Amino acid sequence: MELKLKSALTELLESGVPFSDVAIQQIADQAKVSRPAFYTHFADKNELLVSVGLDVLWPSIEIIENPARWPSGPEHLPTAMAASLRYVQPIRPIVRAILEASHYQPDVAEGFHEFTMGFQHALAERIRDQQATGNALSGDPDELASALATFNTEMLRRYTSPSDPMDESKWVEIVSLVWCRVIYGKEPGIKVSAAE
Repeated sequence: MELKLKSALTELLESGVPFSDVAIQQIADQAKVSRPAFYTHFADKNELLVSVGLDVLWPSIEIIENPARWPSGPEHLPTAMAASLRYVQPIRPIVRAILEASHYQPDVAEGFHEFTMGFQHALAERIRDQQATGNALSGDPDELASALATFNTEMLRRYTSPSDPMDESKWVEIVSLVWCRVIYGKEPGIKVSAAE
């Protein structure tokens, strides 16, 4: 049942319905369940959104934690950023909804904060590893990761904006440049298209 409700919310968001306009009855209808059945599994649509969001966002942390899947170094960062954008592309409506609702729904903000803290921790560990090998600039890895996570959140907000979305190639270029300068003190090693 939870899976049907999660799928129903995802389908509504993918169809272009803003999260703020989604009603629980719409979710129930889309899932072909009763409204009381919805409340058996979720307190409200915000709890459902957090559940869907964490389901789709947590795998990105596992990618960061695995150097074989995301190599380190300024020469690899543009490729890694392009890959991260390809990961976000199919879940763009969900990311947009989470970023939107986290501004006005404390429980969604709390759920997004949980993800952000996991992302920051994984990134800080990667920065520590790079510092230990002499490849990254010195600096507090936790502070650097916090700043980069905040920057990425804003860049994702711009990328997922329904009214003025940022071009994928521009996103990769800007994010790679900032991350390379903050972590390595260098320019990105290579240019990569988001479509690769």
